Amino acid sequence: MSRVSINTDKCKKDGSCALVCPEAIFVQKEKATTPEIFHEEECIACGQCVSICPQGAVVHADFPSDRVRSINQELIPSGEQVLELLKTRRSVRALRDRPVERDLIEKIIDAARFAPSARNSQSTEYIVVQDKAVLRKILELTTLHQARVIQRVSNPLPAFARLIRAFENGQDQILHNAPVLVLFHADRRNEFAEVNAALALQNAALICHGFGLGSFFAGYVTAVCQQDDSIPRLLTIPENHVIYGALAIGYPKLKFKNLMERDPAKTIWI
Repeated sequence: MSRVSINTDKCKKDGSCALVCPEAIFVQKEKATTPEIFHEEECIACGQCVSICPQGAVVHADFPSDRVRSINQELIPSGEQVLELLKTRRSVRALRDRPVERDLIEKIIDAARFAPSARNSQSTEYIVVQDKAVLRKILELTTLHQARVIQRVSNPLPAFARLIRAFENGQDQILHNAPVLVLFHADRRNEFAEVNAALALQNAALICHGFGLGSFFAGYVTAVCQQDDSIPRLLTIPENHVIYGALAIGYPKLKFKNLMERDPAKTIWI
């Protein structure tokens, strides 16, 4: 049975599916003719063809009617609104001792999964940690790794000693007592797995800002996860998977009032 087909009764022969297909599966040989389908086995199920066809003429086995909905144009923010969201997102480490509702976390994951990925692999997977004992153990394992680095490396990051002292004094300067930690992991054998995870993490960070939540990239935890298997084992990460990013999330104690300018972009125009 064919995976992809065109309902010729509905097709308006505008060739839109051929224009957007990244794998050139749809080919319109002549204008005002129904596109033909070639090498459909190479389809990456990106959904471009189904999304672009206003008549619903493209029939795709991976996108039955219950997986397709109309875009609500009224909910799409303007370019200026998106720009303001991007410019005002900041890393927030002063977080309230308040849990984040499960439905909000699910929306954050929902935003992350819509990030682009190489060949639509959707390779990124997620672990959501809310258990305080597990968060404490992640903090402990991160600090222990930093202590080992100090012992064996001649020039460790100066911050490591400060972070270890803080931990010994009962302070958390790594996760900052965040009530939620989302880890982004994937099978290392997937094409561009690290890039895919980074894009998903950025989506998650932006939607956190949109929902009034604070977040920050937990870089120390991510680095330890890639150098030591203690945290992946704690979280039972599958074999061959790598934790490519971690996002700490919570309700902010404070709200930033000013937008800080960045250095001008270094751009070459050709």
